[in-house]
Amino acid sequence: MILSLRCLLFFSLFAGINFHSTCFANDEQQEIQNFLLEDLQTMKYYFNNKYAPIEWKKEHLGWDLEQEYTKAQNAILNKKLTTVKDYQKILKSFLYSAQDYHVNICFYATELAFFPISIKGVNERYYVTSVNRHLQIKPSEELFKIDSINLEPFQSVVKKIKIGDELLALNGIPIKEVIEQIIEDNFKGNYSNTGYNLAEKTVFFRRARMGVEVPTGMFELTLFSAKRKKNYKVQLPWLHVSEWIKNQELNNLIQMNADQTTYATLSTPTFSLERFLAKDFSVPHLTDLLKQPDIFVLASDSTESIPTKKKQQAVDQRMKGFLPPLGKIIWQTPESYKIYAYLYQNSSDQKIGYVYLPSFSFEGQYETLMKELVEVFRKFDQESVALVFDTNNNTGGNLLFMYAVLSLLTDKPLSVPTHREIIVQQDVLQSSMAYLELCTLSPKDKKGSLSGYPFNAHTIESIKAYSLEIVNTWKAGKRLTDPLFLVGIDQIDPHPLVYYTKPLVVLINELNLSCGDFFPAILQDNHRALLFGNKTGGAGGHVKPYAYLSRLGVESFSLTASIARRTTGDPIENLGVSPHIFYTPTKKDVCSRYEDYISAVNHEVKKLIK
Repeated sequence: MILSLRCLLFFSLFAGINFHSTCFANDEQQEIQNFLLEDLQTMKYYFNNKYAPIEWKKEHLGWDLEQEYTKAQNAILNKKLTTVKDYQKILKSFLYSAQDYHVNICFYATELAFFPISIKGVNERYYVTSVNRHLQIKPSEELFKIDSINLEPFQSVVKKIKIGDELLALNGIPIKEVIEQIIEDNFKGNYSNTGYNLAEKTVFFRRARMGVEVPTGMFELTLFSAKRKKNYKVQLPWLHVSEWIKNQELNNLIQMNADQTTYATLSTPTFSLERFLAKDFSVPHLTDLLKQPDIFVLASDSTESIPTKKKQQAVDQRMKGFLPPLGKIIWQTPESYKIYAYLYQNSSDQKIGYVYLPSFSFEGQYETLMKELVEVFRKFDQESVALVFDTNNNTGGNLLFMYAVLSLLTDKPLSVPTHREIIVQQDVLQSSMAYLELCTLSPKDKKGSLSGYPFNAHTIESIKAYSLEIVNTWKAGKRLTDPLFLVGIDQIDPHPLVYYTKPLVVLINELNLSCGDFFPAILQDNHRALLFGNKTGGAGGHVKPYAYLSRLGVESFSLTASIARRTTGDPIENLGVSPHIFYTPTKKDVCSRYEDYISAVNHEVKKLIK
């Protein structure tokens, strides 16, 4: 009897302790949830007040901010979140629900993993397009140093992989499933051509800063040998950079009892006339993805020693795309140039110009690049009968520099899209300061260039009128402007030094974004060029980055600050720009130096030449 009472007392006491612990745990969980909900509410506020295409997204996609916010809320309330990264996944999913390439979020993280292999999909099959077979690690700063690994045993393994081999599986999972899982996890179910292409780039480049899960250790590839006509497998190591920023547990953050205020500010708060006028049309996180991380890998003949002067002069500085020469090159820009351009002969011995421009973002180099382009187009105007302008994979940049490049391609004014801009107090302040500064310009200062774009007294007056429009829109209590021309430029005039008027073919694809959308759109709307390739991605406005101050590991985010409409009345956002001649690369293209692609381009060029 005494034993029974003691047992009863013990179990009662244990139950009380367990009940108390459960209550304590519930209180802690409630506090964590409140903390995260406050942060989520802040992000919703920024979407509501600083995201220009919100109505278009409702109309075109059926996207509803409140519904997406409720989904994110429920994820916080119904899932047991223990670490900061658990919440970051929810936040990323909330932002990316807008299906907008300009909407992006970056986290404080150093971890990444990659391997120098590139693949390209054709009809849902994926082929190796490049592989670095001579693995050596570049010396780098300690924070981004690849984990210690002996690559020598893998040199012979990686040499088994040949260009044109078909990738069948990663770690036993069919590669199509891997690609589609990446689309679900990182691109919010964007199953467009652009989404698939971005997923291809992500397979062998995983970066925690982008909110991507980073693998470690070994991975296994199953491939089909195009030469031997049989499957084979290889095992290779992820080249891994460790995380230096601990994934903090949420309960620790609560217990720190620190200032948990969360707010965001524009990341470029200081006034600059050129910065104000530039308008950012870049997609930097996708630009980084497209570059691929050969930043850590050297070829076998590389050296860690400082290159000699002779070697430095031999380095080719020109930006080149994935296309081999379109014909026999008879002239090309020097290796010291940034611009890659050449004259080539087609099968009829006609001289055709070629220029490649992968971006419109070259901070501090615009005047130099315009000087190079002016020289190139002078030569082309004299010697070529047509021009191929390659903008494949162009992820945008500076509006004014894009306008400057367009001014070299016409002898008539080009009409441009209008924008409805979301405005905040900083825009009003910058517009006011720009107006005042422009009013004080002396006559000699009313001629020159900004980011390479030539301006004159008439341009200055247009910019002043635009600045006043921003101020007056704010005074009227509107958050979104009426349709207007960005920075007041209502047309692109021919360049005062040189312009090209002969037949023009512009190469585009699904990885053209932002300015990479607008450049072909303007040429198409003005009937100036034949567009060849695939529909562009559809990032149809300018972007504003925000620094994000909280304890939840967010470094920054960006939102689209305008919604543009072409002269046809159609938006670019989500719709992209359709080419006149559709062309999807074939298996022969991706495995054999784009022979079919080049033949098709030259066929279209020849048809344009009279």
